[in-house]
Amino acid sequence: MTWYDAVAYATWAGLRLPSEAEWERAAQGGLVNNKFHWGMKRVPGRFAMNTWQGHFPDENTAEDEHVGTAPVDVYEPNAFGMYNMTGNVWEWVQDYFRDGPSPNTRIEVDPTGLETGLARVQRGGSFLCHESYCDRYYVHSRTRGESDSSSSNSDFRVAADIET
Repeated sequence: MTWYDAVAYATWAGLRLPSEAEWERAAQGGLVNNKFHWGMKRVPGRFAMNTWQGHFPDENTAEDEHVGTAPVDVYEPNAFGMYNMTGNVWEWVQDYFRDGPSPNTRIEVDPTGLETGLARVQRGGSFLCHESYCDRYYVHSRTRGESDSSSSNSDFRVAADIET
């Protein structure tokens, strides 16, 4: 799934991609400054998200029963009812990528990223993340992706504006 594909679908559906700040707030599930939507630590022996198990990149033991992507409702949702906000697939957001930390989502106004750029932000980590080399399955995790590139570990979710 490319960023362009994600935007095309969202537009067709009358929706949009979330901003990076919206995505992070949703991923946190109401818990600010935690690594995961359930707290600060991974729980050994408990699978709460879809990541690589075994020796990367040689063998994925699939202890969580998933070699690739997992069905959306396999793991417990966060307090907002959002599934798979970490692990499983990188998710495209609206923002252009910029170096530095992700936006501060504790402020009232939704911060925006750069006006232009070459790469877009992806959030949440994927089934290819392994603790030996990658800490990118936290709620604050982010990476960059070229807007026209796709992979088996990237996808998106949509957002909608609501009237208040």
